[in-house]
Amino acid sequence: MKHYLIILTALLFASCQESTLLVDDVTAIKGCTDPKSVNYNPDAVIDNGSCVYIDSLQNSIFGKFTATWCGPCGGWGVARFEELYANHKGRALAMSLQINDALTTPDNGTLVDEFSAKWQYTGTPNFFVNENFVGTGTSGIPGEITSKNNQTPKLSIGTHITQGAGKNTGKLNVNVYVKALDNLSGTYTMSALFLYKEIQAAQNGSTQNPHIHHHVLAKSAIAAGAFGEEVFTSLSAGNVYHWARTIEYNDNWDMSKMELVFIIWKKTGTGYEFVNCTTN
Repeated sequence: MKHYLIILTALLFASCQESTLLVDDVTAIKGCTDPKSVNYNPDAVIDNGSCVYIDSLQNSIFGKFTATWCGPCGGWGVARFEELYANHKGRALAMSLQINDALTTPDNGTLVDEFSAKWQYTGTPNFFVNENFVGTGTSGIPGEITSKNNQTPKLSIGTHITQGAGKNTGKLNVNVYVKALDNLSGTYTMSALFLYKEIQAAQNGSTQNPHIHHHVLAKSAIAAGAFGEEVFTSLSAGNVYHWARTIEYNDNWDMSKMELVFIIWKKTGTGYEFVNCTTN
């Protein structure tokens, strides 16, 4: 099994667990020593590189419903998806949702079904952006991303992820920090999703040989559906919610070709409204 780290927003390569170190016969606590970080530890004496900083940015989410059996998906669908990702990299989360094809698995099939219901999938290739299903008419996506990203965010997200060791070998130590930038009330949930940064599979309509698919939804990283689990019901402006887990991943994954992304939703009746996310 290969052990590589996923590159994510605010990812640092040190354990974020508090530990101690004997310095000049004095036990010194290791941790984040920068008061400007969201995980500052006032008791820490030795900085272990675990500090997390959160930019107050509103990001967007966009994606496509696609299939390996779909000819147009391998033609203009791929080209448009790659163009949108390149033009908005760092400010948007891109996802490829596979519809009953060679990349559909028990791990991602039910997630795609849930997202299909939210964005009202009707065929392939179809696109969505933030709260909007846009189908094949993608010309408005850049404007929607720009408009959304120019908004003042209600919350922002920072992450710190490391490769587990010892009893956590083969797992990821994951810490997510959600900072409220406004007073928040209601039920908020968080998705933790593994995506294939790249995965090879034949694609109808593609001129690539072999065809490499990007940002394909693989599975939920937690025991929850597409819209994740409840994280908080209220959070005052300036306060930070901390979510920490040890997460397992598939033994056959090449982790250098995987992404772990996070999305915050607000529950609205029977649905979920997109709030903010990390990017890829």
